[in-house]
Amino acid sequence: MKGFFRYLLFVVALLSWQTGIVRAQTLEGRVTLGDDMPAPFATVYVPSTGQGAVTDQDGRYTLDVPRGKTEVEFSYLGYCTMKRQLTFDEARTYVHDESL
Repeated sequence: MKGFFRYLLFVVALLSWQTGIVRAQTLEGRVTLGDDMPAPFATVYVPSTGQGAVTDQDGRYTLDVPRGKTEVEFSYLGYCTMKRQLTFDEARTYVHDESL
């Protein structure tokens, strides 16, 4: 009987995820260096979670973020680190572009 309830719980969780009931907040965007030049391999970091991402060659990144007000740091070698307080209220994808 325990196996049945575990299986049922798994199916409910899977269906919830597939239908979007359980979704995380995602932050994506582009990091640039003046004149809209991409910042390849820049770092985007969320100190409260210890999670981060590195931009691709076009300066684009994607990162899961926690709900609520969150500090996000954008850094690139030889440039000042930019710290931004961003608010994530809903389970959806947020877009934030940053110029260093």
